Amino acid sequence: MKRVLALILILFSFCFKGFSQLAGEIFSGSIRYGSASNSVIISIKPSQSFSGQFTNIQFTLQIPDNISPQPVADILLNPLSSFISTSNYTTLTTTENGFYNYLFNATISGAPFTNFTSGVAIDALEIEFTGGPLGTTAYSRLANLANGGSTNGQMSFYVEVSGNDNTNYTNMFYGNGALNGGSSSTYSYVPIQNTLVPLSNIKFNVNYTNNNALLNWTIENPSFNIDHFEVERSIDGIHFLSIGTNNVNNNNSYQFADLLPNQLKYNNRIFYRIKEVHTNGQFKISETKSLLLTSNLLTKLFPNPVHDFAELDYELTKPGTPTIKIIDASGKCAKVFYLKSKIGLNQFKISLLDISPGAYYLMVITDDETKELKFVKY
Repeated sequence: MKRVLALILILFSFCFKGFSQLAGEIFSGSIRYGSASNSVIISIKPSQSFSGQFTNIQFTLQIPDNISPQPVADILLNPLSSFISTSNYTTLTTTENGFYNYLFNATISGAPFTNFTSGVAIDALEIEFTGGPLGTTAYSRLANLANGGSTNGQMSFYVEVSGNDNTNYTNMFYGNGALNGGSSSTYSYVPIQNTLVPLSNIKFNVNYTNNNALLNWTIENPSFNIDHFEVERSIDGIHFLSIGTNNVNNNNSYQFADLLPNQLKYNNRIFYRIKEVHTNGQFKISETKSLLLTSNLLTKLFPNPVHDFAELDYELTKPGTPTIKIIDASGKCAKVFYLKSKIGLNQFKISLLDISPGAYYLMVITDDETKELKFVKY
């Protein structure tokens, strides 16, 4: 009797093991809109019910390569984090066949068992696109390049559970517009339309101050994995070189002074941008700002020294609302005005009755530059 029971237990164990670690073409993939206008969600769906452990998974996203600058693709959310740690994912990027290709690959060891239900989709990753040109929309694809692509052979769709290749190569993708080639050696994909690839959340400006460039930027909703910032400069707006770095701080506000070499001061205009570098090597690029080096802001303050009132004359080449600041010797702002101004000569009478005698700077700040005038109140 014991031998019979033992045989039954062995058979039961064998059957359970076979149920838990199925081999064969089981998982198909799809893509849909994410929680933000610039994100997409990747999901997988099994054709059978079983349980097993994730051991390897690969997803390849595509967007057209005519988008410039090239957007960055990052993991925004990992719904399977209890089975596949986000830190397990490595990334690769290639450009081929008219697309930027982004691979997210995770090799897992010792993951908890997952129960899969036939026909029930599981969200695997939410991917965010940033760093592209402002307002650009593009169609995205979850894809499998023929034999993993010609660049590195890794750009594919692949699901491995308990050491078994469970990718459904016959019907690799599902959803509207899905095209299946029927094997790993053919190109297959499922598209999604109108994904935004906006600029990163870097807000910055640059002003021409005392014959040098002063950059200020802030980060809105910063991600946790920012390592540092690089300031990049260009004389043509196309080819950029790094000219300095800033470490991350707690207030998300940054400043960098570019002490312009003499040879650059002969240029009419130069260009700047900020690169946000992440700990995983990925990065985001801000919009490009240009700086006019040939001054168009003509200013005059008189009389100087002044007792009660001074007249400020300034000439603009375009209408705007320049900011006028009076700064004392300690750097404190004593007065500030916002003046709606016209093209050409503008005149403004300034009352100085309420400030103490001493040395001051008057700053005229426009979108393109900043001019400083030193004066004395007696």
